Amino acid sequence: MTLPQVLQTPSGLDRLVQGITQSADLVLTPTSGSADQTSLPICNAALNPMIVVVNGDFHLTHAGGTSAFTGYGLLVSYGNSTL
Repeated sequence: MTLPQVLQTPSGLDRLVQGITQSADLVLTPTSGSADQTSLPICNAALNPMIVVVNGDFHLTHAGGTSAFTGYGLLVSYGNSTL
């Protein structure tokens, strides 16, 4: 599969993410450190998928050390993401 030409350049990808950000349900900008799952809205369920953009790092962990986490929609991180 070949990506469309516009998605093969950094500037094209940046325009795509800017468009996603403009349509986002929630844009998070962590003031210190990084955002995590506690920053996400509770209403993010199968019947209400959301677009969330994080202007910074995002770390997704689960209490108890398991990797189980359920979310719906699109998550974009402009920083480092740890899942």
